[in-house]
Amino acid sequence: MKVLNLVRKAAGVTMNSFLCAILLVVLGAPHWVFAAHPADNANGEEMSHGTLEITTGFRVPELSAEIFVDKMDGYNLQLELAHYDIIPPIKKFIASSPKAMLEGHAHLYVNGVKIQRVYGHNLHLPGHLFKNGINTITISLNDHNHATWTVKGVELQATLTMNVGRKPLVLNHYSASPILKASQ
Repeated sequence: MKVLNLVRKAAGVTMNSFLCAILLVVLGAPHWVFAAHPADNANGEEMSHGTLEITTGFRVPELSAEIFVDKMDGYNLQLELAHYDIIPPIKKFIASSPKAMLEGHAHLYVNGVKIQRVYGHNLHLPGHLFKNGINTITISLNDHNHATWTVKGVELQATLTMNVGRKPLVLNHYSASPILKASQ
């Protein structure tokens, strides 16, 4: 148990999240439970837009995601971003965007299926997108040609594992580039 505690502390996660992840591995969780680039459409076919490595001179974007139950229906997703300008691919927005940081949009996946592009920090997710039990929400940061931004080959994305119909709702938070409070 001491070794597991050391690994958990090194990963910076709570004991509940850590034990949940271990159980998911031991029980043979489906592939979509863990962060990876999900399929891009409902047929499970990957629409490969490729990846794009962040070049030197740009700070690495930081991404965090939170989800809250909506009293009317579904959930509200909130993205926290640092060093990234999330904007629609409209010329007037792109022209006025500061070039000192990366820009683009995000892709939203629920249970491995691409749902939509994201051009802002907050969005509503209707309840019909989720099933009872374990669900995942993955958000990837993408350039305006839809390539996923990477750092040393790792895609910039965040994944929430949630258990619909149970408490706590969120079982695990993962980010390839988490928000570092000291950098704000």
